[in-house]
Amino acid sequence: MKSKSHTLVGVRVGHSLVPVRILAVGAFTVLAGAGETALQTGEPEPWVAPSRAARKQNPEHADAYSIEVGRLMFVRECVVCHGKKGLGDGPKAADLDPRPANLARPAMWDESDGALCWKLTEGKFHMPATKARLSDDERWHVINYVRTLAPPEAAPTEPRYAMPEAHRRAISAMIRAYEPVRAALAGTGDGPAAARALPALAGAAAASEKERVDDATIPEAARSDWREDAAACAAAVDALKNSGDDVARLRTAFRPLSTSMIRAVERYGHDEAGPVFVFVGTSAGSGEAPLWIQTDPKGQDPYSAPAGQQAPRKRLASQRRP
Repeated sequence: MKSKSHTLVGVRVGHSLVPVRILAVGAFTVLAGAGETALQTGEPEPWVAPSRAARKQNPEHADAYSIEVGRLMFVRECVVCHGKKGLGDGPKAADLDPRPANLARPAMWDESDGALCWKLTEGKFHMPATKARLSDDERWHVINYVRTLAPPEAAPTEPRYAMPEAHRRAISAMIRAYEPVRAALAGTGDGPAAARALPALAGAAAASEKERVDDATIPEAARSDWREDAAACAAAVDALKNSGDDVARLRTAFRPLSTSMIRAVERYGHDEAGPVFVFVGTSAGSGEAPLWIQTDPKGQDPYSAPAGQQAPRKRLASQRRP
């Protein structure tokens, strides 16, 4: 292994040139892969991050500065194995067994930032651990850049279950009723507007609870999960209603609702024309980062970043293909 060296480079963001430290860590520096497989596509066992590490929030907002810093690090440290577009086809890839992962595949969106950071920190096989070579913020910058390698229009993740159209329409009805609440809480927040939008969302959630799941075409596991998830969404809406029109309380209750909605879309799909996008906002202090869904791939600011700057973390397909 080559000894590490430090290189100071300038990152241009707008009209400013910002010095950034880049670490050269040797010829076999490989970024951790993600998804249901592991670091290299041929590895027989999944590489799964500990749950505590996977839940860790990315403190670096994925803005132009962070992505550019991450790009420079990726070019200098990762391209040799993963290739310019992260496809696992770099100059050294042919010499490695197993081969480096394809970082542009859709499964990347199913891995949390925390899980990727843990893998990048700990290393495995041909990838050395970077815990002594890269600082925490440098690793987060690399992850923010890697997120740009799988474009939003790439194939979205299919739902877990094949569900009847009526059930997918019920999910979409909740998504459409959810959107005005999200919009009202964006920016500085409009508590009364959010409260006024809640009855429609409550109605959609109640309707989903009434959808019958005794159809023989629905898998048994899906029947049980549907009842559980429909009840969780309805309970989350009730918690929002109990928050009145106080913006801070509404935002606190909005995240559990979003979590329940995301789980429902991941399991059962939806009836939208395109994929549903999952976003994670910027954490305020020690609190959890905002989490939300949209049918628009451009993030719409819960609750502080300029609209359109967030990159989606997941793309969820409408239905499972046979």
